[in-house]
Amino acid sequence: MTRYILIDPADHIYTTPNGSPLWDSAPHALFTVRIDASHTAARLPATPHTLTAEPGVQTVEPRAFFNTEFGFLISQAVALVRHREAFEFDPLTGEKITWSADNTRAFGTRGREYFPRIDPAVIGLIEHSVEPRLLVGRNIRRSYFSLIAGYIAPGETMEQAFAREVWEEAGRRVSDIVYVASQPWPTSSSLMFGVRATTSDDTAIGECDGELAEIRWITRADIHHSTLPLAPEGSLAHRMIQDWANTT
Repeated sequence: MTRYILIDPADHIYTTPNGSPLWDSAPHALFTVRIDASHTAARLPATPHTLTAEPGVQTVEPRAFFNTEFGFLISQAVALVRHREAFEFDPLTGEKITWSADNTRAFGTRGREYFPRIDPAVIGLIEHSVEPRLLVGRNIRRSYFSLIAGYIAPGETMEQAFAREVWEEAGRRVSDIVYVASQPWPTSSSLMFGVRATTSDDTAIGECDGELAEIRWITRADIHHSTLPLAPEGSLAHRMIQDWANTT
């Protein structure tokens, strides 16, 4: 039996009245993409009235499932649906492409293979080199504080990219950069690499690029007592911040 993951235009996931992201059918689907032998993703239009009117049905962000048994499935579903929408023509010839049965590859008219795009990004936990403090920033487009992050540029290593992003956004130098964990972020076709680093720069010594509206040092007590809004649950930033706060 095929189970369907229903995705709205904002890449949110429809959940059944019992909270499951799996449905028995895909009503009003604009198109579907098979994920595996048992699961199919479906893009729904903006107003699937028969669903939204049903008691207990709601839409949630994909990250709500990242730390659950559905995490990998949801990430695949959103990523493949977004890729199918964005990639329709062969970039060499402009003609229609065809897809493999498992949706992992597209084929151009000259037989060239194309794979779903993944943009690598890095996000990091920056500790003060002397005192137990953590550097966080608030993006100008966000209401909460998170870890400094950015995309990895062509030719850069993960470590080089993170050092550059911290210098550009926070005006600080970092060292001892080590890998911690990773997380797919399908709503932007990204793969986030989480790292840890240290700095001895209490304040910015370089000019910041203005992407962060505020930059603060926080302590474990600030996190435990929720003295400021932090990255939401389900994100890699949230997990890394909480892990740091719970480390003595």
